[in-house]
Amino acid sequence: MTGFSAPPELATRNFVIKRASALREGATPALFFGAALLITLLRLLIYRALAPQGLAAGLCQWDCAWYMSIVEDGYDLSARLVAGHLQLNWAFFPLYPLLTWGVTRLTGLDPRLAAIGLSSACFVGFAVLARSYRAATRDTSRAASSGWTWLWFLMAWPFGFYFQAPYTESLYAMLATAGLLALTRKRPFAAGGAIGLLTATRPTGMLLAAALGVRQLCQLRAGQDRRAIELILLPAVIGGLGLLGFMIFLVLHVGDPLAFLWAQTAWDHHAGNPLAVLLSGFQDFSLANHHVGRSYESAWGVAALGAAIWLAARRHWMEAWVCGASVLMALGAGTTTSVPRYVAANPAFLFAAADLFEALPSWRWRAAGLSGMATVQIVLVLAWYKAAHFLL
Repeated sequence: MTGFSAPPELATRNFVIKRASALREGATPALFFGAALLITLLRLLIYRALAPQGLAAGLCQWDCAWYMSIVEDGYDLSARLVAGHLQLNWAFFPLYPLLTWGVTRLTGLDPRLAAIGLSSACFVGFAVLARSYRAATRDTSRAASSGWTWLWFLMAWPFGFYFQAPYTESLYAMLATAGLLALTRKRPFAAGGAIGLLTATRPTGMLLAAALGVRQLCQLRAGQDRRAIELILLPAVIGGLGLLGFMIFLVLHVGDPLAFLWAQTAWDHHAGNPLAVLLSGFQDFSLANHHVGRSYESAWGVAALGAAIWLAARRHWMEAWVCGASVLMALGAGTTTSVPRYVAANPAFLFAAADLFEALPSWRWRAAGLSGMATVQIVLVLAWYKAAHFLL
């Protein structure tokens, strides 16, 4: 008795279907990258059309001038007088201005345009890495559709312009997500490398370095020899090398490894109880005297802590730590200034917001949400061009 064999036509059709499916699955990351790049470029064109003073001048607001001072002249040797206060650029970590300087030297672009290009490239990297990370940590049955939903959400996010301005937000988000993705894939040394770059970008990078150290300590077993323990803890040590390198540079440059901390006092940043600072913002609320700014900033702090609780409830422990501890660290400087930016551009907060967005009951709700967010983004971009203080 001979076995049953499918007709040639059916076998050919099945082969074609499987081959097409494989090609489609293999092309998905490339398609996602291409779409993220294209939309980012289109968004830059829109930003340019909205900027009467030009894209570089429009996006380069507030702390951008400090980053450009490092790119053009290096770190200060002495304080400079700014708006009646003696200030220094030591407070700004070196990786972003160093990369901007490299792009400027390679391309010959104005440093502000080089920084915008660098931020935009890092933003695309963040979008792509976050897609992979969310596919690995969220409902896999919806991974393909939620990946595209994530892209539309990220591009429409009202505060998305932070990621293309000459700021560290996009570089920080990309490196933090790279570290989280490496940890998800159980690659501690890759995570340590990404976090090492992160700690050379912003001081909050040390939060992930500390979390990596705790994670590695949890893997220690009784009876392990010293060499095994050192190897297990090595990724966390690598994670702190960015900050260590900056401190060594400051010792050689100005003789003080903590100069980046002392420089913060020029902006009235002093150590304080983060929860007391958070509550003090609401105590200043007054419609009659128009004292709503600090309350607005504190509201963002509450939103970050709420998002951290939401993420912890869903067992996304590392994201909850990045979201909650980052805002507490910012508030620990004794001020609510810039807290909205630290929260609105925090990758973990965006993951929580995207989770809530994806939970909307239908595509109509999501389409309305995207339209509303994109409209608000345009309004905020125009406000940013006018150096609106609440966006600092």
